[in-house]
Amino acid sequence: MFPCIVAEGNDEDAQSVACETSNATDTDQKRNIITGNLLFAMIEDTKHLPYDFEVQLRRAVLERKVEVASLRNNEGFSLLHFVLLKNRPQFVQPLFRTGCWKALHKLTVDIEKGGEHAGKTADDIVIEMRLRKLQKELDTYSVWEKSLNLIHCEARIGNFVGVKRWLEYSSDLHTELDCMSCSTLYWACIGGNIDIVKLLLSLKVDFRTINSRKESLLHAACMMGHHQLIEILVKECQVDFTLKDTAKKTPALRASENGDEKCLAKLVECGMPREQLGSILAIAGHYGRVSFLQSVVEKYHVDPQSKDDAGKSALHRASEQGRLEVLRYLFTKNLNFEEVAWCLSTTTEAGRTTEMKLKRN
Repeated sequence: MFPCIVAEGNDEDAQSVACETSNATDTDQKRNIITGNLLFAMIEDTKHLPYDFEVQLRRAVLERKVEVASLRNNEGFSLLHFVLLKNRPQFVQPLFRTGCWKALHKLTVDIEKGGEHAGKTADDIVIEMRLRKLQKELDTYSVWEKSLNLIHCEARIGNFVGVKRWLEYSSDLHTELDCMSCSTLYWACIGGNIDIVKLLLSLKVDFRTINSRKESLLHAACMMGHHQLIEILVKECQVDFTLKDTAKKTPALRASENGDEKCLAKLVECGMPREQLGSILAIAGHYGRVSFLQSVVEKYHVDPQSKDDAGKSALHRASEQGRLEVLRYLFTKNLNFEEVAWCLSTTTEAGRTTEMKLKRN
């Protein structure tokens, strides 16, 4: 704990204020250390998925106001450096969507702790290590970040006051698209502030715009877990539940890969055809979202062996990825064991490891 600063003259009130300030600073620093350790651990441990990382990152940066540039591990790496060194390209996007890109992109590795990477930026690291996929990710998000205007940035972090200020400053700034054809309304759906969404819709903005990744407003809301936006988007924006993005995923599939039961429930409540529920089980199995899968099967009475567009069930997808908890749950259901045998005979190395564990159990 930091020592309390005692004011001259032994003024008790001044002492009290100084001590409270010191204790608050101490608490904030401890919280930042805990937050940083959690985020670095999620990057390192491959069982953690990008969505789960992004949820924690948004809480830290947008709710607790943690300065992301100050987060370093024991080796002097920032979050972005660590993502690159652990070769986790799917963790780059959360840093961008949370508004951390400018703070992290040009940071250098700590000179005193960074070893062979000391003093290097993210770009230096990917060039040196010849990580082409990661280099492409860095280039994409660097260009994308530069194309965002001021109101896009405020909407992205859900800052209603900031959005309103820029609307008062400019009558058409909110109509501009970024380099990926994302609108201010799209970024408002990423940010999750329903008041911003309502404000923009009241200005009669074009809600039909689909970005370069073929993501609709409903995709954005479901990707980020903003279930509170779904009802107003369905009501006001004529959404298409069946629309697929460039990864061939509908909004419901995006909710499924995140294991987001609240988003799925709201989609169903707002009119999504229940016929779509069967295809989402496979992706839940792929990502190991066992509680989500259980909820869909038992709440909506969906056949646990329903297949996706590629003809694979949750059982097959879970076997391929070695998702033991999913398989344990599925084996409590009345499965077609010819398919079970086929799945286990055609799985990847991860699946074969899972098969051995199942036999041991």
